[in-house]
Amino acid sequence: MVVYFRKAIPDDLNNIMKIIQSARRLLREKNIPQWQNGEGPNEKLLKHDITLQRCYVLIVDDDIAGLGIISTESEPPYNHIMNGQWNNTHEKYGTIHRVALSPLYQGKGLALLLMNYLITTARLNTILDIRIDTHPKNKAMQQLIRKAGFTYQGDILLPVVDGERFAYQLVLS
Repeated sequence: MVVYFRKAIPDDLNNIMKIIQSARRLLREKNIPQWQNGEGPNEKLLKHDITLQRCYVLIVDDDIAGLGIISTESEPPYNHIMNGQWNNTHEKYGTIHRVALSPLYQGKGLALLLMNYLITTARLNTILDIRIDTHPKNKAMQQLIRKAGFTYQGDILLPVVDGERFAYQLVLS
């Protein structure tokens, strides 16, 4: 099995959207309101991520198995953390978003590998403060985030229906 990580290219968009649709369906089946009701990753947003070269894909034997993006833009919801605070040791931070793994590759330890590749890529790009969030009901993602080394810092509110999110941070040296 050959597994590696690379930047997404425009030709990847159809496969990326299939993974997003599967993830959206799985969240709905588990009664998690994240990425529902027109909210969450869409084709226009992911095309933009690819153009900005911040979308990455996990490749397994020539198939796109998963994806995630690393944004270095300041995000207003992250400026208003509640029930906690950020460990502000760095002026600049990066945020991991839109993490999804194809159902064909779930249960094989690849979700953690995907997270580790995203963290490594951030660090190689001199991002030492990495943040991520997920819905309070998304227990599987919370477990993955903690397993990847992030710590819960508080709550943020996204400008969407059911926008409450648990916010996590990982500070690297």
